[in-house]
Amino acid sequence: MFVVCESAPTGTPAADESGPTRPRRTAWLRVGVARALGVGLALCCLCLPSAGCDDDPLRPVPEPRPEPEPEPEPEVLLPVGYLEATVTYRPPGLTAGVPDREVPLRVWFPAAEGSGTPLEMYGIGDIVEVPTDIAFADASPASGQYPVMLYSHGNFGEALIGYPYAERFAQKGWVVVAPTHVGNSVIDRVAGNEAPFAQSFLYRVLDLEAAADWLEAPTADVLAGVADTSQMFVIGHSFGGATTLTFAGAPLSVAAFNQRCTDAGDTDSCSFLARDGVAEAFEAVSGDPRVKGIAPQAPAALPLFADPGLSDIPVPAVLMTARRDMTTTQEESAVPAWNQLGRAGDIWVEMPDGGHFSFISTCFDLTTFERGIFQPGDNEDGCGPDFLPPEQALAGLIEYALSYAELVVLGDASAGDDFDVELEGFVITRP
Repeated sequence: MFVVCESAPTGTPAADESGPTRPRRTAWLRVGVARALGVGLALCCLCLPSAGCDDDPLRPVPEPRPEPEPEPEPEVLLPVGYLEATVTYRPPGLTAGVPDREVPLRVWFPAAEGSGTPLEMYGIGDIVEVPTDIAFADASPASGQYPVMLYSHGNFGEALIGYPYAERFAQKGWVVVAPTHVGNSVIDRVAGNEAPFAQSFLYRVLDLEAAADWLEAPTADVLAGVADTSQMFVIGHSFGGATTLTFAGAPLSVAAFNQRCTDAGDTDSCSFLARDGVAEAFEAVSGDPRVKGIAPQAPAALPLFADPGLSDIPVPAVLMTARRDMTTTQEESAVPAWNQLGRAGDIWVEMPDGGHFSFISTCFDLTTFERGIFQPGDNEDGCGPDFLPPEQALAGLIEYALSYAELVVLGDASAGDDFDVELEGFVITRP
């Protein structure tokens, strides 16, 4: 170790003109102090070998560095199984000789590790194929019982439209069922088998009830005992949003349905409403006690609900809308819906640059030609380049829907923290 100290002065001090020549004590005192310090520092360095002898002894001791933040726990994602089934029931309003209603179901569920092969290839008839890298065919369910999510597609849609939501929910431990609302599906429109509006409205709600009942006693034995229908969350888009609101408890106005069919010249709907038992079914269909929370997306047909409207729904809701929606507009749908909801616990998720088709995957799953057949005009209502990118929109909607379901159905309070963060392209409003 070396300590550099000030050298002692050499030579003879200069004589003072006023007296005899004397040593300058102050100079030598400084030298003595310097030597003492030098020895002291050297000893310190010898006694504390970890110290840096070239450091400034008066420099403050640096604060210890904070411990690095722990890495977040990796997200646990369960394997996903997929199957198709059919539920059959007899709704009110069917005339004599008409067979029972058969509703196709698409079902996703948490699968046992290593079961199921190959990966599923989704399809709509022989028209559209959609590959997946998540859901497996012929899989066995994971052990245990899981909460339920029901998905209701929009006007002339198909149950498959819900697959991005379904796969994500199933990965997180939910059983998901999406019925294809027969008479109001894309296949029915292409084939010219469209049901009257009033009939579709009523039967859609009954389809959700039948799907939930089916889960309690599934014809697919593989799912026996897997679903806990007492913990149920419902998502629906557009017409499916109205279906969701009704299923959760929003009362319908038979008078409003009759007025609509008269004003629109919809004689088929008027005839259906006049059948035995139909009016009573409309009044009784609202509300299923198994539902614990809902996510209506761009809900349609709000004027058909009876007073007090959506505020009478007994479960919490996360309303999801798009400000540039041209089908269910901000003025006619989003704002009135929030004004009727907006209760403690409700949340409003908006996309300022979203459109009506920002809620589903058809913007990127279908070719331009296919979209022209199934949903003409979607480029101006969510799929065009000046809207929020559809993949980004859908990803955000799925995460907000899942967080809300975990909050209100499973009671996971930490899931509510996700609404303290506005993802890019989204705005969150609370009452």
